[in-house]
Amino acid sequence: MYLYWKPIWMNRIYQLFFFLIFSLFGNAVCFTQEISFDSLCVKAKEQQKPILLYFSGSDWCVNCIRFDKQIVQDTVFQNFALDNILLYNADFPQRKNINPEQLKQNETLAARYNPEGIFPTIVLYFTDADFVLIDYKKDNTAQFIAKIQQQLVAHHK
Repeated sequence: MYLYWKPIWMNRIYQLFFFLIFSLFGNAVCFTQEISFDSLCVKAKEQQKPILLYFSGSDWCVNCIRFDKQIVQDTVFQNFALDNILLYNADFPQRKNINPEQLKQNETLAARYNPEGIFPTIVLYFTDADFVLIDYKKDNTAQFIAKIQQQLVAHHK
């Protein structure tokens, strides 16, 4: 039986290698979901940014999955969002469990902003309680960002 012995300094080389790889190629923006929409509203008011509230069925709605993959996870959109908006996903999955408090809050938001239960429904919510629906029809990232920018300009007039 042959035992492979690896010197300790090899572990450091592997760690350094992975650190460099993730530093160079891992620069994608990661958005964390706020548990409370109310706390996100406070943050939006402080930063003077609107909230892009989107209702999704992350594990069953084909258009919601497409929106997430082609828009939300796109680095161009993420960089745009960092400078211009905050994100909140009011998710209604069927196969995965979510926090009961978050589900209750999502249902409250849906009753107000998505009473028809259409997925995905995308709402641009301004801190003065004004909101507009953003239409998403298989747009690419540039088209979707243009729709948001148009609403931002219209709201600031």
